[in-house]
Amino acid sequence: MYSTVQGMQVLELPSHYLAGPSQGPGGTGHVINLLSNDLVKVKNCVVLVASLWISPVQLCILAYGAWEHMGPSTLGGLAFIIVTSCMSGVVLVLQVHGTGT
Repeated sequence: MYSTVQGMQVLELPSHYLAGPSQGPGGTGHVINLLSNDLVKVKNCVVLVASLWISPVQLCILAYGAWEHMGPSTLGGLAFIIVTSCMSGVVLVLQVHGTGT
């Protein structure tokens, strides 16, 4: 299959077509649906990994700014942030396992 794009002839590769034996009982739509579900999981994983490394960096930067402005009173705020973060993690684990509300 060829198409013309701004005066140039371009070969179109059918990237979403599957060979007959590889279609199996599900067909092309089934495979595309599975790929779509996998891509959603990959996207969620990338967002989680990004937040895992950027959150401590943000916390350190904010703690430094707060220390410069307020001094030792910053430690109380940091303790509160750490405790509430741990509590929200415990609640999330309990919800995922179905033993909490």
